[in-house]
Amino acid sequence: MRIRKNLWFVLTLGICGLVFVYFSESKTGAIFPCVFNKLTGLYCSGCGMTRAVHSILHFKLYQAFRFNMLLFIFSPFLLLYFFHYINGEKSFGDKIIYAMLIVTLIFGILRNIPAFSWLAPTVVN
Repeated sequence: MRIRKNLWFVLTLGICGLVFVYFSESKTGAIFPCVFNKLTGLYCSGCGMTRAVHSILHFKLYQAFRFNMLLFIFSPFLLLYFFHYINGEKSFGDKIIYAMLIVTLIFGILRNIPAFSWLAPTVVN
């Protein structure tokens, strides 16, 4: 019962967030500026994620991929985690979360190295 209650809360919150992002204007930059980027000038792992979701909602998939490809990499793993969570299989889900955390840290480091500048959020014309 608790899982259902949490699931409805998360789904409702997610839908509200998607509606907000869909109607937000992102042509001038980030909808929510990244504090880490503003303070350090570096890109965090999440930089461009909101703009990527905005682009997906407007069917601009390549632009979304260029803003933050981590969203595309993690989507199958998040679905897998979601199904394991619903079925009560916590141990496998924890392994997915730890793997995603490691990938996120590596991605955040690489996108700030000049040789991997193609990982940085980029606007496609």
